[in-house]
Amino acid sequence: MFSVEQSALTPAYAATVFDAQGIRQTVILEPAKQSDMSGSWVCDWHNLWKMTNFECEAVIKLSFDGKTKGLMRYGLYPYDGNPSKSPEYIEIQNLEALEGNTREVNPVGFWLIWYAVQVGLFICDGDSNGSVITLDAFEYRRSYYRDKVKMDELGQTRLSPSEDGYAYRFTEEGALAFCSRLEDRYGFPACLSR
Repeated sequence: MFSVEQSALTPAYAATVFDAQGIRQTVILEPAKQSDMSGSWVCDWHNLWKMTNFECEAVIKLSFDGKTKGLMRYGLYPYDGNPSKSPEYIEIQNLEALEGNTREVNPVGFWLIWYAVQVGLFICDGDSNGSVITLDAFEYRRSYYRDKVKMDELGQTRLSPSEDGYAYRFTEEGALAFCSRLEDRYGFPACLSR
């Protein structure tokens, strides 16, 4: 049966980042464990973990020096449990990087998005609009996703009954361009055996 838990669909990578002094360092991107949900997070990762359907969703962490610095939760859609049917796209449901003094390295969010793109390009066919990766974000994150990540902004969306945000997507072309920019600057991450 098709499952995002399969190690081929959730590999581990070693990626390059810079620390606060501008020195190259190595971070690890890999599936998170429930114990990684502890920490000073804005999102309620303990409950997000409990709500995750690991047949079609995953939680990925970026760690530096053995400490989790970022978390991402994504899902494959549509998913009906049919192993012969490929999902069309990945939705990044939650993405958070530690801020301030606890951050230590950059970039964090870019590498987590890069990870989702790798999975998406490998297994997703794209939806009828050509989207391979989608996400919704708070308005205050607009410049990050639109101007830095360079995702296509699709317009406003309702995040909750009391909060508006914006919807974003990557087509295959946009996803490849994002990865190329990141890999040109930091190099291609090494795939690690698990």
